Amino acid sequence: MGKALLSQGFVVCYCEFFLFSEFGPGAKAARITIGSHNVIYVDGQPAFPVGFTKGPPPDSKTPSGTGAYEEMKTNGTVFHLAGPRPGEWGPAAQAELDHILVRSAQTGFLTAISIPDLQAIGSNDTRKQEELRRVVERYRNNGGLAFWKARDEPEWGKVPVPFVERYYDIVHKLDPDHPVWLTQAPRGTEGGPRPARPPQPLACERG
Repeated sequence: MGKALLSQGFVVCYCEFFLFSEFGPGAKAARITIGSHNVIYVDGQPAFPVGFTKGPPPDSKTPSGTGAYEEMKTNGTVFHLAGPRPGEWGPAAQAELDHILVRSAQTGFLTAISIPDLQAIGSNDTRKQEELRRVVERYRNNGGLAFWKARDEPEWGKVPVPFVERYYDIVHKLDPDHPVWLTQAPRGTEGGPRPARPPQPLACERG
């Protein structure tokens, strides 16, 4: 098992092992990059991005009393998905996400931020555009951040391609150090999902 493939200028990640290396938590934001052989690097260290959608509650503990985030990190997990359900983004959800990112930065169990209410943005929806910019500026330098999650399976959901691209463009312009994660479901024709593939995100195909 072992590769990530490059297609149409973005990375298609399959659940196969290629390389894993430990990296420690830090106060400053982690820089996530994709190397020439399509290996993902966190602050220059190669990492196989094993993750959970979603992870355990940030203050939960194992039966032996170890913090859940510490336990996940110790056993090789790199990231987890965090964020509210659709229609629930607001002050309470932001406070919860703030706490999750604090714990992520403390433990090195990094976060992929997913806010469904901001993942499909029309050209005239200035409120969503400004809110997304505010959110990116709030979290882009957080030491617990790994990825920004784009709209899930946009072809299945019939989300217009420009709505997906607009999310990517706003996030990538403000935060080039953290890839955008776009998940596609490979059904229909081979070319179906291709128009919704921004130029440089981390994209995953579900089998």
